[in-house]
Amino acid sequence: MTCGSLLNPDYPLFASAAALFPFETAVGTNGVLWLRGSTLRQTIALGRALGAVDAGDCRPEDVAAFMGKMDLGGEEDESR
Repeated sequence: MTCGSLLNPDYPLFASAAALFPFETAVGTNGVLWLRGSTLRQTIALGRALGAVDAGDCRPEDVAAFMGKMDLGGEEDESR
């Protein structure tokens, strides 16, 4: 996976993850990816899912199932 593929609106990774919770992303032209979930656990889960896709351990379409196995915590905001 490259940051360029994340810019493609048809790339299924973010749509699959968005089925679980809202989040924000930004992809820099320098290849840096910024992530922000509503909670720290969600942000970490999204980062781990991206890492799994990058390593080939998970398909982009399966990100929701991959993150569904994680404890995403409650509604409280743990990041502040």
